[in-house]
Amino acid sequence: MNRKNNRNTDRNKSVRRHNERLNAEGFLFPSRVASTLVVLVVIGLAYVWLHNSSEALGRKIRKLELEEQELDRRIDIEKYNWAALTSPANLHTELRKHGLSMTVPAPANVVVIDQVEEWLSRGRKTDVPFLQVAGAEGNTPR
Repeated sequence: MNRKNNRNTDRNKSVRRHNERLNAEGFLFPSRVASTLVVLVVIGLAYVWLHNSSEALGRKIRKLELEEQELDRRIDIEKYNWAALTSPANLHTELRKHGLSMTVPAPANVVVIDQVEEWLSRGRKTDVPFLQVAGAEGNTPR
């Protein structure tokens, strides 16, 4: 019996030593598993961040496209209004409304300016060859 007690005592001591080692060192987590989990978590967070960023950019693009469509619509409306305001019938109406008496000038009173860029590049000399009186003999507008 003594021998049996010694075996049990030895076994209990080794179990106790094993438990003490576990308590002293704690549970050992394999480093490969831990590093794999960390990498997976980082990749998952990067995916979520990229997904949210792309969704936010998509919403912003949709908003800007709607704004562009609205501006295009407003441009079309303003072009229509401008065309209506500058129509000959409307111009005559506005001239009468403001008491202005305007007529189309006679051809002899029309001055055509041609080659302005060439004249300006020569340093604005006093001779102005590109000014021509329309309808004058030998001076037909180009």
